[in-house]
Amino acid sequence: MNMNSRWALIVAGGSGIRMGSDTPKQFMLLGSKPVLVHTLEKFADCNIILVLPETQIQYWNALKRQYPSVASLEIQTVVGGDTRSESVRNGLSRIPDDALVAIHDGVRPLVSKQLIDRCFASAEKYGSGVAVTECTDSLREVDGYKFED
Repeated sequence: MNMNSRWALIVAGGSGIRMGSDTPKQFMLLGSKPVLVHTLEKFADCNIILVLPETQIQYWNALKRQYPSVASLEIQTVVGGDTRSESVRNGLSRIPDDALVAIHDGVRPLVSKQLIDRCFASAEKYGSGVAVTECTDSLREVDGYKFED
């Protein structure tokens, strides 16, 4: 697969309000790096379009210089829209028509490079690919448990 045909559209428009933070969740630290940096590192082999709210672009441009793993990447930044679908549309407008595109949430950094590669391989072969992983949750059935208010 031609790596130049692989594009990642990373949508990161969260505000962090539901998490009770003044810091947008994509910029919160996970370990020693912002969540968004972890996500972008996973897509380092792709052409990257990063969609952010206009009010966060200047902050991102200053922040990325602190992290060599993303500072060295060619990342095009695009202003998002009022909704996720508008933000995706704004990002897609920058991608060539013949490209394979992964659309990913900027605050989902735990995706594996293997899953990304499988999705691109599927898209190349079948025209689309959907990320699917095996469920690892466990359920327990308990008899006689009483829920209290």
